[in-house]
Amino acid sequence: METKNPTLEGLTYIVKNYIFCEVKKGGNINTESRISNRQAYNKAISFELSLIESDQIKNIKSMGTGVDISPDGIGISTNHVLTKGDVLKLHIPDDIEKSTNTVFAEVVWSRPSNSHFRMGLRFLRRSYVIQK
Repeated sequence: METKNPTLEGLTYIVKNYIFCEVKKGGNINTESRISNRQAYNKAISFELSLIESDQIKNIKSMGTGVDISPDGIGISTNHVLTKGDVLKLHIPDDIEKSTNTVFAEVVWSRPSNSHFRMGLRFLRRSYVIQK
């Protein structure tokens, strides 16, 4: 959403419902729905998804690549089609501990990107914290 307001140019602020806004040059406002800033995260991530098809549970295991990450969520790219509302079991590598963190996340948005799909996921618990 873009709205003109030249008097707020250059400001970054939080508005109702934790939507972040940045007023760019010329007074254009870009809204951002994530609560915390993400950091670049280019690592292979495996995930699992359970679907019900024809009254049977179908378990899908697939791989993706991390794009960015925060304590609240992660952006990934994969060749598997996922839709908003899907809940995934993610296996995120932890290089510091030389292990894998397993967390659940909900697909918040998904869109095609070149030959893959790009999506934003929200962790269902704030259990994964980035180590600096």
